[in-house]
Amino acid sequence: MVTQLHVTPTSVHHVSILGRQKRSYFSIKQTLNISNEEARRADVGKTQDGTTKSQLTSEEHFLTLFTSFNSTMEKFYIYNNTLHNWLQMKPKVVLIFFSDNPKLREYASSIGWDLTLSVGLKTCNGTPVLKDMFLTAQRLVNSKLYAYANADILFDRGFLSTLEGVINNTSIYSKPILLTGKRSDLLLNVHSITHIRGEKEVERAFKKSHMSYGYAEDYFVVNRKFPWKIYPNLAIGRGMVDNYLAFVARKNKVTTIDASGTVGALHQKTKSRVKKPSDCNKQILGKLYARRKIARGNVECFSFETRFDFDSNVFLLKRGQYTTVC
Repeated sequence: MVTQLHVTPTSVHHVSILGRQKRSYFSIKQTLNISNEEARRADVGKTQDGTTKSQLTSEEHFLTLFTSFNSTMEKFYIYNNTLHNWLQMKPKVVLIFFSDNPKLREYASSIGWDLTLSVGLKTCNGTPVLKDMFLTAQRLVNSKLYAYANADILFDRGFLSTLEGVINNTSIYSKPILLTGKRSDLLLNVHSITHIRGEKEVERAFKKSHMSYGYAEDYFVVNRKFPWKIYPNLAIGRGMVDNYLAFVARKNKVTTIDASGTVGALHQKTKSRVKKPSDCNKQILGKLYARRKIARGNVECFSFETRFDFDSNVFLLKRGQYTTVC
């Protein structure tokens, strides 16, 4: 069964990027290179475009998108690419940045991010809890969809087009949904600055990238009906958070959508010297952990996939067969 959605690719609003500002990358790096101290949640009266906090909760927005990264400067130019790339989705998208580093929050606010908050619930040596980030975003902003993505992910304009198509399909949107997709990996030199922010820069970068496997899911989009209460407090950016999230969603009859066919999610990959504890979420899951079951969180096991038709409209295709791992 094919559900046709007539949606044209969403236009994006371009904003100035860091390269046009007076401060150089290296001066910003020096400014932000401070100790990571505890800070209260920011009491922001207005966003950069003049929107008040009351408007964020009263008016319904299209999408609330958020992320977080630590204060190490090893990959800052990559994170900075992401901060500016996502800005191009405004004003359609409300952006939230979580960090316990006040200088990072100040910087994100100065370039146009809507809300900058200190991290709430933490695990794994101070790593933000994914579930808490979503629930916090839902309390602060009224929007149709909520999304988390890793801070090294750049999106093409198919991202908004795809989400618009899902919302317009009332039979899908009226139920709990989880949308994610495969990423495309692009290896960058952490010691050499590469600006990838604007639409054309992202398109050129995609031509040099390679699509990853269905197990690597670096962004998650849900609606308010998504059942967060059934999930433990898993850390972002650590192993198992993606596949467990998807596996439990499938198990509990959440409509799962593989957006790999219409969403370009570019992973700015580096050979990082910093090693993160990989088994953190495995320890949190405890007896809930079973690799064979969690493997069913592969996007190729999802019930729907998105595609473009010949007119660049997005449609959802109901899958009838799955891979053997499902």
